[in-house]
Amino acid sequence: VLSLVGQFLEYIDERLRIISVEDETTALNQIRTDPRIECVLSDYRMPEMDGLTFLAHVRAHCPRLPFILYTTHGDDAVVAEAIRTG
Repeated sequence: VLSLVGQFLEYIDERLRIISVEDETTALNQIRTDPRIECVLSDYRMPEMDGLTFLAHVRAHCPRLPFILYTTHGDDAVVAEAIRTG
């Protein structure tokens, strides 16, 4: 689903460049080393960690980087925790 969202975003605005990675470790390394990254779009369900844990790792390195957490399986507790985490 996220790859489709990325393709759609690039389609509606040609200025956007979407970088997709296959795992959380690669994503964190990319975020830490690529100054062109201006926003993170992440799924909640991932193989190595959940989206909230991933968000906490991103916040530790980039506290002001916009972060969009996408899920089809969320509930109010997930939403509340995501807001608290940032």
